[in-house]
Amino acid sequence: MSQIERGWLGRLVPACLVILSAVSLYEMRVRTHLCGFSDQFEAVVNSMRHPERPDLSIRDRYTGIAFIDYGLRFLVAAFLPGAAGFKPEFQILQAYFLVSFTSLWAALYQTVGGAIIIPLYYLCFMHRSSTLEYYSPSARQMNPNYARALVPALVCGYLLPTIIIYIPFTDADLYIRQGLIALWQLSPFIVNFLLVLFSELQGATILPSATKEMRPEEQNSRHVKMLYRVCLVVSVLSHFALLCYCMILSDRFEEILVRTFLPQLVMLNGSTGDILHHIFQVDFLVIFVSSLLWATSAVDDLRRARRAEVSLARLMVAVALGTVVIGPAATIIAIWWARENKIMTDEEAKTS
Repeated sequence: MSQIERGWLGRLVPACLVILSAVSLYEMRVRTHLCGFSDQFEAVVNSMRHPERPDLSIRDRYTGIAFIDYGLRFLVAAFLPGAAGFKPEFQILQAYFLVSFTSLWAALYQTVGGAIIIPLYYLCFMHRSSTLEYYSPSARQMNPNYARALVPALVCGYLLPTIIIYIPFTDADLYIRQGLIALWQLSPFIVNFLLVLFSELQGATILPSATKEMRPEEQNSRHVKMLYRVCLVVSVLSHFALLCYCMILSDRFEEILVRTFLPQLVMLNGSTGDILHHIFQVDFLVIFVSSLLWATSAVDDLRRARRAEVSLARLMVAVALGTVVIGPAATIIAIWWARENKIMTDEEAKTS
């Protein structure tokens, strides 16, 4: 197999991804344990009372299976301050993070921590895509029914459950909202279940004559492009919603952005809500930075595989502008859309 010579960027990006994962592990797991937060949080879960709302009882029953319910209590207690709006800045960060990064979902993301796992996933992808064979049509084949199921499965299994968590409704004891948070933890499994279900249903209901004039590659291209459009629109709208909300509080615009997104060292000496906010900040920033590194490396691969002429300087300027104007998640999606569109266009040109 012919290897792609990635040069200095190919050595720098993997090193940065490993460092980012290690820093996240320290900040989200080791450092919080050293400051006593792990014991403090376990005491919160066992007491069934959240310190941000002492009058609130944490649900102890979700599925009826004791060990699963015990694990869900930890996750619900961690997400509740943001979902219920105990701290406005925490709620802004959490909603913006989970909605705008709709295209990311995984079981280990919810449990171990996305900032720890996702850089390692990107590292594996870089290894998998390091050969020219990765760009061949045979290596990129996808079942058309599976491709067709991507958008409905992602919207029904992840996006809608995420949005519902933050919709205001009357729920004095937050009993229903805690159930919605627990259900959201299962979204990676729900998405994958729906992918299988929808692809099987569509395979059984779509007549062969309806798609016989289109090659599988053309069908896949159309549905993958739709997935990018949906994710891009969702990410852009969430970014504009964030900016509009902050503009309403224009006298505190910069303060809100800083308190929402930038970790502060004193947070680890703060309340339970402060420390949970800190963990989510690290999660968001590391996933954003590692995703940018991943996307930049992937675009540079096109140049080194002689599939496109790419200027890294222009790419970095576009990334900086895009992050401010349309948001970090939308910028990453746009980069990948352009990359995949170039690959698919080349494949269609060769087969036409």
